Amino acid sequence: MSNKYKHGDRVPTEVLCARLDQLATAVTKGRDGINREFYMSIPAELDHDADLVISEASKRLMSMTWISVEDRQPEHGQKIVGFAYCNEGEPGAHGVWDEVWDNDEPIGAMTHWIPIPDKL
Repeated sequence: MSNKYKHGDRVPTEVLCARLDQLATAVTKGRDGINREFYMSIPAELDHDADLVISEASKRLMSMTWISVEDRQPEHGQKIVGFAYCNEGEPGAHGVWDEVWDNDEPIGAMTHWIPIPDKL
């Protein structure tokens, strides 16, 4: 428990994971466990308050979920990581790369993508 983080995106992932484990255990302990762990602090503790920890973990999971180009294409100018997969024996490249999306360029072999957050 601390106030050393001023922004949720600065809390290390391993700290969030440890706290998520604690929250999962609290849920199994019934009402007492939930009351003990699920509360909001003033000032907020970004590495401890359940609502903030769960919210930040959700954002990170979403940013790591590959999106099919058939479902949705990136916005023009968006920073992305592209992925191309070709079945064995099919022509074409496969791999992972960073790029800035340009609507005027063809998709090529890219099959999936994820956004690159502005803040890393």
